[in-house]
Amino acid sequence: MTERINSHRGVRYLVIAAALVIIIAGITQARSVVVLFLVSIFLAILGAPPVLWVERKRVPSLVAVLLVMAGMITILLIAGALVGASLNSFSNSLPFYQTRIQEQLLDFKTLLASKGIAVTNKIFLDYVNPGAVMSLTAGFLAGLSAVLSNIVLILLTVTFILLEVSSFSAKLRVILGDPLALFPHYKRFVADIQRYMVMKTFISLSSGILIGIWLALLGVDFPVLWGFLAFLLNYVPNLGSIIAAVPA
Repeated sequence: MTERINSHRGVRYLVIAAALVIIIAGITQARSVVVLFLVSIFLAILGAPPVLWVERKRVPSLVAVLLVMAGMITILLIAGALVGASLNSFSNSLPFYQTRIQEQLLDFKTLLASKGIAVTNKIFLDYVNPGAVMSLTAGFLAGLSAVLSNIVLILLTVTFILLEVSSFSAKLRVILGDPLALFPHYKRFVADIQRYMVMKTFISLSSGILIGIWLALLGVDFPVLWGFLAFLLNYVPNLGSIIAAVPA
């Protein structure tokens, strides 16, 4: 009897492991769609409080959503124009910066040689490869451009999500068959997420603007791009803020 229970338990664990592998593989294959969906959810979370606030002013839901989406599109267009121009210039300047970094590395090698530390050019450039750094940066920016190129699909998804915000609780009551349900835990959970995302966005935006202004004052090239990257990286827990401060 015990052996049979252990056998069933082992089969269960194998099935769970296989299911996890299939899910992870599916997410990997559909990562582009998953990224778009996550970006849409993020924008919808930011847009939900303004929509609900406008609705409390006795504005119809459709009009409230359209007003918020109009504001969101305006902000995205302005940010996209600024970041896009900076991104294009940066992409065109990548070969120049790669050569410049190599020259600085060779100067550093000369400094090491003057201190009695002999390092050959091949070994030095193999361990400190500016081309790899530039390729990584270019790949990251290319991925960012791919996401931004689907902005229409993202905005449509956000619009549909926001249209369901005000009526979601009522639909949930219908599904559960309890028209008087209040869902205090759900409301508290949603409110906490919205509060966190709004505060995180405000902090990230402030950091990005300050870093961009500081880099512009220092004369660093492409301050808008670095400020935008700082804004994005601030969403990464713990390490994001540290990495975002590197250009400064």
